[in-house]
Amino acid sequence: MRTMMIWSLCLIISLSNRILVIASSSSRHLCRPYQKDALLEFKNEFHYNVMAGKTESWRNNTDCCSWKGISCDPKTGNVFELDLQDSFLNGPLRSNSSLFRLQHLHTLDLGLNNLTGIIPASISNLKYLRNLTLYSCNLFGKIPSSLGNLSYLTDLDLSVNDFNGELPGSVGYLNRLTELRLVSANLSGKFPLALLNLSELTWIDLRSNKFEGMLPSNMSSLSKLIYFEISGNSFSGSVPLSLFMIPTLVDLDLGRNDFTGPLEIGDISSPSKLRVLYLGENNFNGPVPRSLSKLVSLVSLDLSFWNTRRGKVDFTIFLHLKSLRLLHLSNMNTKTMVDLSLLSHLTSLGDLDLSGINLKINPTLNLPSPIKFLALSSCSIVEFPKFIQSQTRLIYLDISANQIEGQVPEWLWKLPVLWYVNISQNSFYGFEGSEDVIQKSAKIMLDISSNTFQNPFPLLPVSLMYFSCSDNRFSGRYLEICKLVYLDLGRNDFTGPLEIGDISSPSKLRVLYLGENNFNGPVPRSLSKLVSLVSLDLSFWNTRRGKVDFTIFLHLKSLRLLHLSNMNTKTMVDLSLLSHLTSLGDLDLSGINLKINPTLNLPSPIKFLALSSCSIVEFPKFIQSQTRLIYLDISANQIEGQVPEWLWKLPVLWYVNISQNSFYGFEGSEDVIQKSAKIMLDISSNTFQNPFPLLPVSLMYFSCSDNRFSGEISREICKLVYLDTLVLSNNNFNGSIPRCFENFNTTLSVLNLRNNSISGVFPEESIGAYLQSLDVGHNKISGGLPKSLINCTRLEFLNVEDNMFNDKFPFWLRLLPNLQILVLRSNQFHGKIFSFGASLIFPKLRIFDISRNLFTGVLPSDYFAGWSAMSSDVGIVDSTPVRILGRGSGFYHRSVALTNKGLNMELVGSGFKIYKSIDVSGNRIEGDIPISIGLLKELIVLNMSNNVFTGGIPPSLASLTNLQSLDLSQNRLSGEIPPELGKLTFLARMNFSYNMLEGPIPQGTQIQSQNSSSFAENPGLCGFPLEETCGGKEEEATKQEEDGEKEEKDQVISWISAAIGYVPGYNFLIIV
Repeated sequence: MRTMMIWSLCLIISLSNRILVIASSSSRHLCRPYQKDALLEFKNEFHYNVMAGKTESWRNNTDCCSWKGISCDPKTGNVFELDLQDSFLNGPLRSNSSLFRLQHLHTLDLGLNNLTGIIPASISNLKYLRNLTLYSCNLFGKIPSSLGNLSYLTDLDLSVNDFNGELPGSVGYLNRLTELRLVSANLSGKFPLALLNLSELTWIDLRSNKFEGMLPSNMSSLSKLIYFEISGNSFSGSVPLSLFMIPTLVDLDLGRNDFTGPLEIGDISSPSKLRVLYLGENNFNGPVPRSLSKLVSLVSLDLSFWNTRRGKVDFTIFLHLKSLRLLHLSNMNTKTMVDLSLLSHLTSLGDLDLSGINLKINPTLNLPSPIKFLALSSCSIVEFPKFIQSQTRLIYLDISANQIEGQVPEWLWKLPVLWYVNISQNSFYGFEGSEDVIQKSAKIMLDISSNTFQNPFPLLPVSLMYFSCSDNRFSGRYLEICKLVYLDLGRNDFTGPLEIGDISSPSKLRVLYLGENNFNGPVPRSLSKLVSLVSLDLSFWNTRRGKVDFTIFLHLKSLRLLHLSNMNTKTMVDLSLLSHLTSLGDLDLSGINLKINPTLNLPSPIKFLALSSCSIVEFPKFIQSQTRLIYLDISANQIEGQVPEWLWKLPVLWYVNISQNSFYGFEGSEDVIQKSAKIMLDISSNTFQNPFPLLPVSLMYFSCSDNRFSGEISREICKLVYLDTLVLSNNNFNGSIPRCFENFNTTLSVLNLRNNSISGVFPEESIGAYLQSLDVGHNKISGGLPKSLINCTRLEFLNVEDNMFNDKFPFWLRLLPNLQILVLRSNQFHGKIFSFGASLIFPKLRIFDISRNLFTGVLPSDYFAGWSAMSSDVGIVDSTPVRILGRGSGFYHRSVALTNKGLNMELVGSGFKIYKSIDVSGNRIEGDIPISIGLLKELIVLNMSNNVFTGGIPPSLASLTNLQSLDLSQNRLSGEIPPELGKLTFLARMNFSYNMLEGPIPQGTQIQSQNSSSFAENPGLCGFPLEETCGGKEEEATKQEEDGEKEEKDQVISWISAAIGYVPGYNFLIIV
């Protein structure tokens, strides 16, 4: 009992002493006074647009160690940590800042503040720093070499700033550094070799910079490296094998660079720790290495855009990676068709992207893995994949750009957590499901653009925030626009004045695209109430030449994108009106008459500016101050004179279109122009003439068509070693094609020299393997077709019409798998166009024109059996146009002259995607017309006139149900005109004249509507529209028509069977 009392008394005394100590210590300040003063001075070095954030609590009469963002050493009272991340600091970090008096700082975090300026060299005064974070501070200039003096530094983060130049070599002195983050810091140069000296590094993150060149071969010196992330740069060459030999490496991200060659991982004998491997969006080629299957710890693998060169991929490689949660294999350029059930063994897979790979999907397929993100775009899918119905954890679904028809199934709306759905670029026309099911569906983003939807407008989930239905067939009016955040109704047929209705509560709508419809009448003033709008597109609004009140847009203070092009208004707009929109970064006023004051200054940071067809007569001077301008289109105005020198000096401007004006030259010295960082330049349709102008050497796209240049092609062009597209058409260049064009062999994809006076032989060495489009039509080029074209496996468009080529038919062109348009018209090509043992198979050919040459010989009956693109409505990817930021005016359009319905026409742009034509006229081809012509059911124009064809007109022509023009004139055809041709309802023009045909002209609206000249000079023909009557032969003709139909069916079935033999993998459904 006594012992208990003694212990109790001791405890009371002890507690009393502790209370006294605590009371005593709380009454004194731990913070050192000079450090408090330094902190208060540092606070006052900045201004605050809003509240002062963490520094709001900093008061002179309180202990600085209790302030927000401050940590002190409990023994010495020294401030050793300053964390002011996201504290609304505005102003530069001064070189004499009081911050640098805090000599005991170990941690400094000023991230997410607006410290606009440079990092002062005096940062090295903080010599005991362990952790330095200046993330997203709007810093610029060079990183100071004095950082290398911070010898205790272990963690450095300078990400998301706008530095220039290279990482200083002094970083190599930071031998305690373990983590380095320089993401999106605008750094350039080679890989910093100084980093190889830092043996303690575990984390290197250089993503999204401008680094280039090869990685050093001795990467394994970083023996403790765990994370190595360098995606989004321009590193090139092969990946060093030593990188895969680092035993500690867990995360390796090399994506979005220019690495090339086959990948060598080496012998993996010991288990690899690698869990993340991103290699996507590089230039790797060849087979996927089988050694990947040994990286059994992989959780994430990205091999997207791997170029297998149309080779096969062994997808069983991935079955060994049992832990995979993410697998991206999109756009691997493989001919392998993948059975999706193969991946059912990967039971942890949650993110799968197989876009661009041909898939086989069994209707009974069940994937047991809990997939959350699924991308199957461009996979040749023809039916909505039913296995998706059981994917109850699915969040993201992209099945765009397939060939799925019909309605969206009801079960899709019932997937509980699916919020992103992209079914664009298919043939959907409606939604299954009741109003209750669809509207209660928890979808947030829905893209149904580029399908065949039409009225009535579908019900939509009420939860939608993003909705796009552009490029469909909707018409009438659409009113519900204010419940969403993103709404794209562009490129439909919506009509009438737009009624938005009463907007009483603030709208959440941020993006509204209504462009390229048939809206008419005044622009509704209620648009001014959509004050949250960031992007607004009203292009091609038809005001019926009425006035537009442009003050409507001044209420939309947050606008960053405003497209008002081609509004059909007589209003002249003073551009200064838009100077109140200070956030505007993308402005398109094309087609509107503008008033531009010479003293105009737009304060907004415009990046994209389109002022085409605005009746501008002088180069707009306000552009000179737009230092962030990237894209400029002032085409189709009335500007005369020279392009001002200051245009070449705009630092980030890379796209310039000044076509269709009256420019005649460039101001500026050779140094200024050639060092200008322009990438795309279009000066076509102006009044330029010799001497040929100097050009920026960085150009990738250059067009000077339709000017007055003459003489030989300037060798200055050969300095453009990055050139991808060169258009010199419609000038008066003469002489030969420069041999120095071989400088472009590894870059050039489009070459257009059309309509000049170029002569001589086409130099073989000027043909590069990357060529996709070649047009030298309407020149004086002689000799043979360059055989080096056989290496151009990407070639889609070849036009050499109206030259002096003298050669045999180039049978080797059949080896070009992507050839779609072949025009050899009006040359001196000769000989046969058929060779035994060398079937002329063109699976993608859509235009075949060899007219007006000297070809001879007989065509076999199966001649057209391998021309798949003309025999079925198969989508052909047309990759030659150069796309510039998705703007329609930025396409390079090829063109070719054709004859249709007896009229000469020029096919330009999108017409290439749908037009299918054969013209062999003006040769000396003999024998029967091949009966296999009936297979080409998508053919629109067929011209076989002015040859020596004999025999009868094949009844199989009646299978060409899309045919609009048929010319068989000036041959030696005999027999009767097949009466089945009268059923070709689109056949508007036909010509059978100057043959030896006989019998009655078939009855039928299309035939009977022809002029009599279409049947002239056939002595045995009779019946309307000729004057000769046939007596009683009409009834006999009707009977022959019935008999002919049965015969035609037999022939078509026979030749379809032959075609299947030529085109393995294509299934034809024959309905007779």
